[in-house]
Amino acid sequence: LGYVGRLLGLLATRTASLQPGKLQQQQQQQQPIQQQPADVVSPQPDELAGSILRLLHQLAASPTAGEAMAVSTGASLMATLVAAMAWGHGASILVLETLKRALTPANRQRDILVAQALKVSLPQKLLQLLDWRRETAIVTVAAGGGDSGSPSGAAADAQHPASANREADISQSNEQEQAVQRALAVDVLRLLAEEGLYSSQVQSLLGQSPVWSAYKDQRHDMFLPSGATVETGVVGLLTAGETTIFALPAPETVQGSS
Repeated sequence: LGYVGRLLGLLATRTASLQPGKLQQQQQQQQPIQQQPADVVSPQPDELAGSILRLLHQLAASPTAGEAMAVSTGASLMATLVAAMAWGHGASILVLETLKRALTPANRQRDILVAQALKVSLPQKLLQLLDWRRETAIVTVAAGGGDSGSPSGAAADAQHPASANREADISQSNEQEQAVQRALAVDVLRLLAEEGLYSSQVQSLLGQSPVWSAYKDQRHDMFLPSGATVETGVVGLLTAGETTIFALPAPETVQGSS
């Protein structure tokens, strides 16, 4: 499985080149000042990066491949995948399920992965992702202090019903992806806290978090699409939004010849 290290190395190169800061710098060099966008454009992976991420997701289902990822000298699995999470909800879902597969107790090298996760502050990042208080603050600001039901907004929706319906569909798709993302984040945190060399450090971090106190005893599999299995995962079942960029079709059942 020496190719696993090569795949990680290639993906690490792509994540470095697609970071928001570097992307904005490239855009500023290519565009006149008057044409530069006011906001930073979210980085999007190219076909090569998306393909590598899909391959790693499939390989991680094998404990042997997960062990190869842990000891790879090409690049750190955790650092590389955490960087790829910046590509949006679809990439984040794929990354989290890849980590969930790689951190299985069947992986004899999982302690290496937990150490890598602590080094890149993955538990803290996942807790931020789960923090509903942060999302509430963002929604309040975006709504202009809670005035989301203004008459002018309602009038605009009435004049453009098709646009309003499209926005509603996009919002519903985003909500579904965010729910799946949160469910997988909880699963990854639970795996990081399982018995091992670094479990006490992870458990200490989680024990100090009020966010984890609210999530740890809840069932989150209800947020996953129906029909998801350990073999196929959830990514192939999501068809909405940007998740389709990364989703692989479920593998066909191959009938063994007698």
